[in-house]
Amino acid sequence: MVLPDDLCHLRVYDSGHLSPIVWTTFQESVNVEDREDRPVPFATAIFSYIVGLVTLRFLGAPFIFSGLMFAYVGNTALAAVITKYLTKVSIHTWGITGPSVAILFSFGAVPFLVLVVGLVLGTARVTLGYHTWAQVALSFLTAVPFTWLILYIVPIAVPTVFRS
Repeated sequence: MVLPDDLCHLRVYDSGHLSPIVWTTFQESVNVEDREDRPVPFATAIFSYIVGLVTLRFLGAPFIFSGLMFAYVGNTALAAVITKYLTKVSIHTWGITGPSVAILFSFGAVPFLVLVVGLVLGTARVTLGYHTWAQVALSFLTAVPFTWLILYIVPIAVPTVFRS
């Protein structure tokens, strides 16, 4: 069966999210509460996103797919540094609010609804006791501008990164 090009790219993009699933398969809980235990999941995720980015670039994926994967690499690396040296961040909140910026690139104002979902998700993480409000706010307020920077400024500053 032959798949349309965009569907092929979407399937490659989706494969970048397998590393957290593989990691949690061998753990008692999907929540990594101690920040000292987070480097391995971060490294695994970064590696899988790099593999996804290289694959998407090789396939000549449209900018939004490869750009979003590049944003995942950058965002996950930044979250890892913040977690190592400052405080634990809410990967759940970061993961929903950052990509909403990429969706904004393609679909206009609809992603603002996703940002609302990010707020609801962040509230749930605080309510469940996994994060503080400061950690959720840091995640939200870092993911949005950093993803915007990667998707809107990096391609202008370094156009060869996303050139087909």
